[in-house]
Amino acid sequence: MEAFELERLRFRSQYLLVPKEIACPFNHVVKKLAGSYILYSHVDLLVTDYSNGFMQLVLLGDIFDYDDKHKTNQEILSDISDNNLSLILPKLARYTGRFVLICVEKNDIYLLHDATATRKVYYCKINDLVYCSSQPHLLAKVLGLNPTSNPSKLEYYDSKRFIGLFNASIGTTTYYDEVQQLLPNHYFSVSGYNTIRFWPTEKRQDISVEECAEICAPMIRGYMENICSRYETMLPVTAGKDTRTLLAAAYNIKDKLYYYTNKEEHMSADYVDLQIPSKLLTKLGLEYHILNPYKLEIDEGFKKVYFENNPLASQFFLPIIYNYYINFSDRVNLPGNIATSASWFFPNLKKNISSKTLVDIYRVNQFQYAWETYSDWLKGIQESVNQTGFLIMDLFYWEERLGNWGTQIQIDKDIAQNDINPFNSRMMVETILSVEPVYKRNMGTYPINSAIIKRLWPECLDLPINPCLRNKFYRGLEMFGLLGVYYRMLYS
Repeated sequence: MEAFELERLRFRSQYLLVPKEIACPFNHVVKKLAGSYILYSHVDLLVTDYSNGFMQLVLLGDIFDYDDKHKTNQEILSDISDNNLSLILPKLARYTGRFVLICVEKNDIYLLHDATATRKVYYCKINDLVYCSSQPHLLAKVLGLNPTSNPSKLEYYDSKRFIGLFNASIGTTTYYDEVQQLLPNHYFSVSGYNTIRFWPTEKRQDISVEECAEICAPMIRGYMENICSRYETMLPVTAGKDTRTLLAAAYNIKDKLYYYTNKEEHMSADYVDLQIPSKLLTKLGLEYHILNPYKLEIDEGFKKVYFENNPLASQFFLPIIYNYYINFSDRVNLPGNIATSASWFFPNLKKNISSKTLVDIYRVNQFQYAWETYSDWLKGIQESVNQTGFLIMDLFYWEERLGNWGTQIQIDKDIAQNDINPFNSRMMVETILSVEPVYKRNMGTYPINSAIIKRLWPECLDLPINPCLRNKFYRGLEMFGLLGVYYRMLYS
């Protein structure tokens, strides 16, 4: 690869918000903000600026509406603009996207991100000056920070569990003791050097599956259409519920998307995540592609920059990311992670959740600092849970599982291609989390997804979602009215 091309990939699509001029280590655009603060944004990172005279809003990335499929970032910033941050926060709930929003209010700067932190905020204070960035290693490079000396942390970053969690950190911690991560449902105040939880605040309202689907179906359809109005897109399709829902939501724009599955090394030709999409998309009259990223020989220059951007980046995903770069860098990818899967991944109804519960269920109980991190998280969330009725495990899945494991890949993938998750909407997540009882959300029968799909493109249910013995067992229990009994016996 040419040197100028490799230089463009260095910290591609990242940003730095700093209190004084620095030698920025990537190709950048400069914007001066309040006081002495300077925003360095990579030339490939979209930046949208809006001011109403009271506040300046700077959007890094993209935000999308569901009511108007042609609405732009600038128009949405105008819609959410107000006199102070407390009035803006509730307005943001209705949107999806991948973004960091910088709010400049009088003498303070606030940072917040999309619902699951797919575009990151990391921060640190050095010599009483506050620095922020999209990537911890970028802060470490600029500020000359050393890796942690904490034995427990070092043990984690050198463990198989670290690899199993997609090379993600735990909680707000990072590989550098000085650098912290802003988790979902919080915003960061630069002047106060503190994080503030802003969700949940209102009591959860019980709704039925049908009520949930009635609200969510037009939302996810609108998000898909707004995204596809701006970008050429590609949709990964598996046998799972989330990609099936996104497929159904694309009915009005079905000919605009590129449908595919990455054939990972462990997948045989009859693997369910290849067979189900192939049969279904053929039945729906859509072209389907099975991609084999392992056929490409990875350019050594690309590989070098990839690990310079993040020394702890995933080796496993490198071939897939390189294939995106070579063949699909002009398309936006639409992954399907959603912060409502705790009832599947962490099926636990216990009210007395401890740090031991969390380290055990997340399989990080051998790392002492994980106990301490989760203990602090529990202390910070307990009052909100008591007041609102949302389940701790739902919030743990949202803020820890997706805030780290579920979004780490996107930092590394920025070198190649942009991801935008259509499900990444706080309003949608809150609506789904309001369905009661909890087992109605995901366990094997996928009632919410099925109800949404029926409203959008019912033929997408002609083939089963995740066909396996476990899910047949769950469907059998539901048929005889025993699924709730089984769920509560097993997990209460």
